[in-house]
Amino acid sequence: MKIIILGAGQVGGSLAEHLASEANDITVVDTDGDRLRDLDDRLDIRTVQGRGSLPNILRQAGADDAGRAPSPEGSTCTATPGVSRTSRSTTDP
Repeated sequence: MKIIILGAGQVGGSLAEHLASEANDITVVDTDGDRLRDLDDRLDIRTVQGRGSLPNILRQAGADDAGRAPSPEGSTCTATPGVSRTSRSTTDP
């Protein structure tokens, strides 16, 4: 499954590690190049540096081909070619 994770912090990094170990096609998007390099060195994943809220960054990450983009902050972006919709998770406090 192709999955895009928005955010390479503690939660996003852990999520990438877990999902990559299950043979998923993972792309992590973050503005912090050092965090992305660390993940890229440790995991078999793709990384894109930039803001995950920008359509051109999402396209670079492959959002046109992905079904969902989980965000460690609790929102989920549903990728539709040319359209980005965000919905808050019902598990958020």
